[in-house]
Amino acid sequence: MKRWIALMVVLGIVAAGSNAYAKAGPFKLKVEGVPVNGDAAPIVSKGRVLIPLRAASEALGANVAWDPKANKVTVTKWAESVELTVGKKTALVKGTSEPSYETALDVPVSRVGSRVYVPLRFLSQTFGYRAEWSGDTVNIRSPLSESTQKILYHGALGEARKLAMKMGVHYEHPALKMTRFSEWWSETYLFPEGEALRYLKIEGDTVSWVEFKDGFAVVTWQAHVNEDDALQQFLQSKWKDEVGTKPKLGKGYYSYSYGFAGVQREQTEQKIDPQGQIAPINSYINTDGKISGQPPIYQLPGEVRKEAVALPKPSPSGAPSFKPGVSIVFPKGKDADEETVLQLVKKNIEALAARDKEAFRATILNGGDYFDFLLEESVSFRFTDLEAIEPYDPETKRLNVRIGFDERKDGTVRHSSYIFTAIKDKAGEWKIASID
Repeated sequence: MKRWIALMVVLGIVAAGSNAYAKAGPFKLKVEGVPVNGDAAPIVSKGRVLIPLRAASEALGANVAWDPKANKVTVTKWAESVELTVGKKTALVKGTSEPSYETALDVPVSRVGSRVYVPLRFLSQTFGYRAEWSGDTVNIRSPLSESTQKILYHGALGEARKLAMKMGVHYEHPALKMTRFSEWWSETYLFPEGEALRYLKIEGDTVSWVEFKDGFAVVTWQAHVNEDDALQQFLQSKWKDEVGTKPKLGKGYYSYSYGFAGVQREQTEQKIDPQGQIAPINSYINTDGKISGQPPIYQLPGEVRKEAVALPKPSPSGAPSFKPGVSIVFPKGKDADEETVLQLVKKNIEALAARDKEAFRATILNGGDYFDFLLEESVSFRFTDLEAIEPYDPETKRLNVRIGFDERKDGTVRHSSYIFTAIKDKAGEWKIASID
């Protein structure tokens, strides 16, 4: 939940104190390969590509409202919103399952001319979208990695359900709060037979209907039930405080429950027929390390996957969207040493992305092979951000540069960062001493 809110926060901010912007020229904005019209060019600030707020927000299905009197912008998606005020380093978050709260920003909210711009990389770092700048095109892709999409949309039924239950949710309407709690905490999931992309979740005295939309799990209906017998209350349509559009369901369910109290953990699987009759299938109990029963398989015996919603097509074989390389626009250093180090880091990551061992070792202190493990065949890098240039430390005589990157390993893509530490060798030349 907070990852989406963090995106909405950063939609309104750019790096503070940066007065030098370079226009990136005409550009194209695409979401899942579909072109989106943009009325302003991106800008480049301190090695970051920033794209216009309105174009990005509308492309992602979010709305932006500007209050000129209050100097405030409100960004809204689903029932969730973030209010930001120009010049302040806080944002007010509303509409989640948690009470409204203020969150701190790294820099004050800023405007460039009459427009607010989006730091491109925050789309992936906080919202989960895969976003990249390539040539004259900004590409925004599904928040789900290729491996996750493969399991969720086209994988075995049990594995897809297991993954679906782990994903955070968003709310199409203001979220209902749980009003009753008990010592035995539990949550129950009801999947329509043959499906993994729609389910009911009962937690405490609250029941929620969840649907996957554009890669996100979205709660579209909620109600309160009696917690003492929540499942039976739901099956008998005995609920109150209904919010949203009640789903039309007329068939049986696979039911999975997880609960615990003290040292006991219990997982149960049940079959619920269209008349609401419950038949136990399996119970897996762990009491302080003592196990009984069999681990859950997340599906009914003989159940076959048959989704009631349209499934996205699998990615074409042999045409993955991940491409190794460097998409960072490096700025000029503030002095000769910083400029030299930035160019050194640039050469280092270009060689690393290209798996050019000779060029890579040429940037390393004493030409050592101690970082060759980064060049292994199973790992690919796409360097995306110049995140920070730390001031030169006269005591250690080191200069640190933090670089953000996407790493692909075993078919999975993750985002992280490395700190490249530069130091002068005996000949007085800058070299990379460590990569942490």
